[in-house]
Amino acid sequence: MRTLFPAVVSAVALGFFGPAHAQDEAQGPTASPPPRTWDVSLYAFQIGEADLDAGGNFSRSDQRLDASYSQFFNPAVGRGVSFTLERLSYDFGDLGSQGDVDINRFSFDGLISFPVGANAAGVFIPSIRYDAEAGVSFSDGVTYGALTGVAWRLSPKLTFGPGVGAFTSLDGGGQLFPFLIFDWRVTDTIEVSTRPDGRSGAGVAVRYTPSDRWDFDLSLLQRGVTFRLDDGQDSIAEDEAFVIAAQVRHHPSEDLTLAAMVGFVDDGEIKLQDEDGDTIVSSGYDTAPFVRVGIEYSF
Repeated sequence: MRTLFPAVVSAVALGFFGPAHAQDEAQGPTASPPPRTWDVSLYAFQIGEADLDAGGNFSRSDQRLDASYSQFFNPAVGRGVSFTLERLSYDFGDLGSQGDVDINRFSFDGLISFPVGANAAGVFIPSIRYDAEAGVSFSDGVTYGALTGVAWRLSPKLTFGPGVGAFTSLDGGGQLFPFLIFDWRVTDTIEVSTRPDGRSGAGVAVRYTPSDRWDFDLSLLQRGVTFRLDDGQDSIAEDEAFVIAAQVRHHPSEDLTLAAMVGFVDDGEIKLQDEDGDTIVSSGYDTAPFVRVGIEYSF
């Protein structure tokens, strides 16, 4: 992941936009225009076949497009928008008689960042999302909510603060959860950060950046995907698992990034629920490997 405004609130923690070339100096009458960044990325993801505890097996593939725009007037003051379009293909095997299912996901997010005192910044990220099988109406697959938090720059290398997220859910309820904004530059080449994103889970990552051309990540994440099924019963499917991953990213130029990630999902569980969120059938699944490749471009 890339950073949103690294001098104050780590977007590695918030898992949102790409790099913003923020300026530390105040903008004066003769200063250059506020930095603006457009980012586009494409990713492909594949989980290997995993055995279900209930019998049979399942697999999943994923293609994702992200596009974002951000503008920062100084390291603490900025605005932006981000759009994500994603296609998930599940093979549930015999679980719940679902078989092959194609899921459409998209989200539209905004960003407002603002100063909070001399050494802190706040961030507010409203979001609207759609997660459903092809054929489900927009109203039956949409949820919305927001993330907000405040982070203090405790030292030039340490950023820390609390946050909270609130979102509606497909079963008509809602979820309210806290998260931690934490970014610690242990050395000039090693960084530890949290990664809550409000959409799919949270986790922690260690990044090693030996040069401007390369960086390497090790991450432990909890990930979940929830979506509406087009089965005539308004059923809801939920896929949750822990993810352990290693990623390498190469930067052939200042604007271009090539990325590859390998790892495995563990302690996974798939649930099929009725429209009220009551479980119809559920099953754990065995540890499964995955691979993800992608390309990112900023301009």
